[in-house]
Amino acid sequence: MIYYLSQILIIFGIILLVYSFYKGVKFVKFVKVKSAKVYWEQLLWLVGFFIISYIVYFFLFDFRLRTGLLDFLVSDIFFFGSMFIFYATKTGVIFAKEIDQYVVEIEEERTGLALKVKERTKELVEKTKELEVMNRRLKMEDEMRKDFINYTAHELRAPLNAFRWSIEILRNEDLGKINLKQREILDQFYLSNERLLTLVNELLDIARIDEARLAIKKEPCRPEEIIDEAAGNLAVKIREKKINFIWRKPARPLPKVEADRDRILQVLINILGNAVKFTPAKGRIKIGVLLTDEIAPKEILKKYSFVGKNKKYVQISVSDSGLGVPMLEQEKMFGRFFRGSNVKKARIEGTGLGMHIVFEIIKLHQGAIWFESEEGKGTTFYFTLPTF
Repeated sequence: MIYYLSQILIIFGIILLVYSFYKGVKFVKFVKVKSAKVYWEQLLWLVGFFIISYIVYFFLFDFRLRTGLLDFLVSDIFFFGSMFIFYATKTGVIFAKEIDQYVVEIEEERTGLALKVKERTKELVEKTKELEVMNRRLKMEDEMRKDFINYTAHELRAPLNAFRWSIEILRNEDLGKINLKQREILDQFYLSNERLLTLVNELLDIARIDEARLAIKKEPCRPEEIIDEAAGNLAVKIREKKINFIWRKPARPLPKVEADRDRILQVLINILGNAVKFTPAKGRIKIGVLLTDEIAPKEILKKYSFVGKNKKYVQISVSDSGLGVPMLEQEKMFGRFFRGSNVKKARIEGTGLGMHIVFEIIKLHQGAIWFESEEGKGTTFYFTLPTF
């Protein structure tokens, strides 16, 4: 009885092993991961070893040494080993099928994503073409706008200069005496004409900056003389507002600077003019000048990318006790059309172009410009020019 039971177990175990071997072979073909494939191949070798070992035991071992109990023990071990291998193989096959399903799903998602990417790419290409067309159109319109401003400014400057000349003749009484009322009207005409002429000149400078045509003719200049001339141009306004104006020349003459005299005069008149404009009556304006080894403080060089190649620089400063610049707006100081919110509230006239032009002029001179300001207390502008 034991003998027959052991034979049944062995036969059933062999069936399980053969089935496991068959499934294992299919599974190994499916496995793509190299390390996993090695493990399953080893399992197949184990199954084969089981089968061959039993055949050797059953057919070649001396029948006289075999007993029913030994056959039963061997068949039990063989059967349970076969069951373990069978379930291990079955689990692996199920897992493989699940992986296969996941792979199919991932492939479908990848295909779907590829289609979506293709569609989006096509849309982006179309949008890019539309943007290129719009960009070309905007460039054309911008060029037309610049040409129009340039042409208009040029056309306006000639008659405005003629108006200035005519008004000065009348104010100087070259054509006859004028009364107080007539002088007041002529003064108003003159100031309005000057504002328009300043705006026209600024627009022309902006056009030249855009086209990299802002002319700079450098020559040796005395910085003290340029400061004197700028202060003289604004002397009347300074007296009218009773401003405490402080400008003391250095005891020893400073080295000459390498600069375009007219352009640096324009810079000083702009900065000093703003100081006069934004400083209340009986306020204070001070001009300082000194010789320095540095083009600007390190944080300013980093902020504005100024490059100093000279060994010596003349630094000019203009400080006032005016409105100051709000802290949150100081980053915009050298931008086009910038006017502080406190200036707008005070309804002080201006275009907001002057400081941008000043910034570009100083850069063309290979100098640096920066400022310090506190709202309600005043502003100090600094700029440096290389010595000759």
